[in-house]
Amino acid sequence: METSAYLFEVIASLSGYRHALRRQALGLVGPLVANRYLLWGIFGVAQVLVSLAIIAMFIDYGRAGVYSVWSDALVGGLEIASLAILWPVFFAPSVYRRWLEASAGEAVCAGVG
Repeated sequence: METSAYLFEVIASLSGYRHALRRQALGLVGPLVANRYLLWGIFGVAQVLVSLAIIAMFIDYGRAGVYSVWSDALVGGLEIASLAILWPVFFAPSVYRRWLEASAGEAVCAGVG
């Protein structure tokens, strides 16, 4: 059940990102807002991977009666990575904001955006 919710989150956020890029080209949305949709989608992908890793972890537990080090490390690593991806969505550092603004300005100058 949890995996399907994260799959919906991935689809919705990446669709929102696509629409935000269109709005960004018109000057209605800033690059930070558009990038938040992308980061939220990547977070959703990471959470789907966590859900699948938990399934493997429980299968391994069912066979041996203990959690293996590799499955525990995989789940923990994916959880930490997903939280690291989500951090700039809410607390974007100024360096990150300047990088997004500069890359958006370069895309407009090149005629991409």
